[in-house]
Amino acid sequence: MSEFVIRYVSPHGRQEEGKFRDDAQKIEMTMRAVIDIDLSPLSQCSNIEVLELSHNFIETLELEPLAGSNSIKSIRLRDNRLNQLDLWPLHNSPNLDEIDLTGNRLRTLDITPVFRCGQVRTDSTVVLTADRPLQHVLTPDRIMNQFQSVRTDRADWTVTPVVIWNEYDDLLESLGWPVVIERMKHVLSKTPEAHWFDVQKGFLEALDMRELSGLDTFPQRILEGVSLDEDYSESRERIYDRVVDLLSEQIARGGSTLFLDVLKMKNTRASRLIPLILNERQNELENLEVPILRGTAFLHSLWMTSYGYDVVSALGIGLTTDYSGLKQIISSLDEAGYSLSYRRVKSVSHQSWNRTSHSLRRFIFRLARSGKAHGV
Repeated sequence: MSEFVIRYVSPHGRQEEGKFRDDAQKIEMTMRAVIDIDLSPLSQCSNIEVLELSHNFIETLELEPLAGSNSIKSIRLRDNRLNQLDLWPLHNSPNLDEIDLTGNRLRTLDITPVFRCGQVRTDSTVVLTADRPLQHVLTPDRIMNQFQSVRTDRADWTVTPVVIWNEYDDLLESLGWPVVIERMKHVLSKTPEAHWFDVQKGFLEALDMRELSGLDTFPQRILEGVSLDEDYSESRERIYDRVVDLLSEQIARGGSTLFLDVLKMKNTRASRLIPLILNERQNELENLEVPILRGTAFLHSLWMTSYGYDVVSALGIGLTTDYSGLKQIISSLDEAGYSLSYRRVKSVSHQSWNRTSHSLRRFIFRLARSGKAHGV
């Protein structure tokens, strides 16, 4: 079995090296007083699962040799002197489950490329940044569990880490359109199916298309036809038209009309959707019955209608309520000119939701349980 060599510089400027087998699964170089290290040989190491460089003096580190690694699972850089670190070379590492950066000198860290990583540990002083489309994917609970902060005494920080959202306008100015579109594609393509609606809504809000942010489809369809031959302004117009077409298909098949702002659609190319949306919203309520079982009204289907969502979220009512709460809902809808049917049942089975995605229902029900739906 052949070997490869990883060379590094020690505090006295001496060239040192570590030897590893070609089939090595773990590269372990802790406590070697490493100041600078060349990881380029790792690009030929197809079995590496763990990179352990903790307890050294590393100030800068290039992770490009790990780009596209299917095997890497853990990267441990604890107790070094890193003041910045680019994690983008890791964005296509599907099995990456752990990154430990505690005990460094980082001030900020862009977690966009590793937003699916199982655990990222940083010092509590590090400000996390992420691209705006992830704002509904990376909820406070998920950030708290997935991106753990550690205090200087090594105890876990019990406060949710601060995340600063990267705006596309700022990224365009600093990185340029070719880099930004690759970031867009990464976020849309790497988001798991359970969060498809979350990322679509965040993506359209990030592009200042909030009036269209009820799109419920396969996220990668949004960027179909977008090319680097166009500039950002041209691509944004193409994306807008693409989303309008997708929404037209969605409404035609009786899909959701949630989060579609008809007032903002006026005087835009999306205005052709307004009659379709209003008609479908009327149908949503006319075809709905709220089931009542042993005095409890189950409002899941009502939450999935646009007018129902507005009323129950404004009233602060969750997924179930009693007769008093149901009476409030009926009264509020009646004042708006809509009626609501209900019936007593022996068992609850919600109306067919095959025209909406699991991701959308998951998003809505999470809001309903949290009590934070109003104004979203």
